[in-house]
Amino acid sequence: MWQISRHLLLLTMVCSIAGCSTVSGWFDSDDDDPTAPLALTDITETVNIDELWSVGVGDGQGDGFYRLQPAIRGTAIYAASADGEVVAVDRRQGKTLWEIDLDISLSGGVGVSEDTLLLGSSEGLVIKLDASNGQQLWSTMVTGEILSPPQGNGKVVVAQTYNGKLQGLDFATGELLWTYSSNIPVLTVRGTSAPIIDNDRVYAGFANGRVLAFDAQTGSVLWEVRVAIPKGRSEIERIVDVDGTMALAGDELYAVSYQGSVVAINVETGR
Repeated sequence: MWQISRHLLLLTMVCSIAGCSTVSGWFDSDDDDPTAPLALTDITETVNIDELWSVGVGDGQGDGFYRLQPAIRGTAIYAASADGEVVAVDRRQGKTLWEIDLDISLSGGVGVSEDTLLLGSSEGLVIKLDASNGQQLWSTMVTGEILSPPQGNGKVVVAQTYNGKLQGLDFATGELLWTYSSNIPVLTVRGTSAPIIDNDRVYAGFANGRVLAFDAQTGSVLWEVRVAIPKGRSEIERIVDVDGTMALAGDELYAVSYQGSVVAINVETGR
């Protein structure tokens, strides 16, 4: 019996040593970065593109996963970077018309309304600039990070924040006029859709899968439409954010949710 126990003990020790050797191989360090992009493969060019001009703007999108978008008005292109640089460029020749450094972290922009530019910061500042020279006209603190371009109609500026709020500001002074707060799901995509202002109405999509129409001056809700209903067993499956760019064509508003639901809404009736 003692011999059998001894043999079993030796066998267990051998298996343990072999197992340790095998397991240790599982955790060997690898110099390859798993998050690094794959190497590009050679492709056959089908279209030749001639570069007309190129202009750099600060550090671009930065490290905050922002979606700063240039805007075109007339013959000028307006662009901003995450580190606070804003430039106006002649879109025909690429000549810089003016540039400024706001010395703040920008996360939303560029919105254009009349002869002004509208920007949002990661700290929740809405900033209005003179489009002709970049002079700052006013700045107002709202409640949350701004991840999409603020919009204006000459009377009101609206800004949507990551914490589910839509806020209306006086176009001339930046004074806060109204605030709408939506319900935030447990899990959402990082981002917000850009609100649309048409005449005296504002259309905005939210992380709860809904699109709402507001009176631009008062913030009162005119109608509400559900784009998608949360479905699935996990919170990831139940994400229904309306974060994509909405489109307005005539009296129809088009919106899409994260999971791919697409709706066309009559803007007069909300049907």
